[in-house]
Amino acid sequence: MVSDLGAAAPGADSGTHGPVPRQRVAGSQLTGLRRCWGGSCQTRQMPIIQVHNASPSSKEKKRELLAGLTATYAQVMGIRPDTIRVVLHEVPRENWSVGGITLADSGQNESV
Repeated sequence: MVSDLGAAAPGADSGTHGPVPRQRVAGSQLTGLRRCWGGSCQTRQMPIIQVHNASPSSKEKKRELLAGLTATYAQVMGIRPDTIRVVLHEVPRENWSVGGITLADSGQNESV
């Protein structure tokens, strides 16, 4: 389980400021943000979820997807939703291929 506020990175000097190295946890990327005060430092974990989608979606569907991913990740990982970043990459169907054939040329209409 990942905590939203953890101890300073192993081997980190408590007198320094700045980001800690990125870590991989369960396929998501975690970026650490260090905050130091009064001689003690804490690292706030900020997972980044990246989604690649080749099908156009309405603004409402995108909002629903982003909110759902955030809520599910927060619940499963036991962290606060406001620490989670989700990036939706929309890829044009002519730039996505399966077996060397673009989705635009294949006639596939389903989501990828």
